[in-house]
Amino acid sequence: MLKNKIVITKLDQERILKLLKEGYSLNSNQYLSQIFEKEIKKAQTVKSEKIPPDVITMRSKFRLKDLGTGKRYEYTLVYPQEANSEDKISILALDGTAVFGYRKGEIVRWDLASGTKFYQVDEVIYQPEAAGHWDL
Repeated sequence: MLKNKIVITKLDQERILKLLKEGYSLNSNQYLSQIFEKEIKKAQTVKSEKIPPDVITMRSKFRLKDLGTGKRYEYTLVYPQEANSEDKISILALDGTAVFGYRKGEIVRWDLASGTKFYQVDEVIYQPEAAGHWDL
């Protein structure tokens, strides 16, 4: 789950809250979905034009570095219906909620069944807002 207060776009906030209202849930778990909804509601929101370019927003492509192994991974953060490959992470999956709103250089903690992993946001390769794509 999200630990820090994050910065997100108002549009992303509206779309995610709408998904949750429509019955989508975080990993089919209503409790986790309620926690995520609270975090999204209390996040710092800004207009799409004002979001810093190093923040992971919806449809951002980013690189993570596993701090345990040094290995790097590239992903794109997407809506549930778009998560059709290994390199696309759904916003309503635990790993999607973990990275959403984080910035380059920040440490992301993932609590997995196999143990806790720590990743650093290595780079935001593409962010729609930074590219002038305000409504993706």
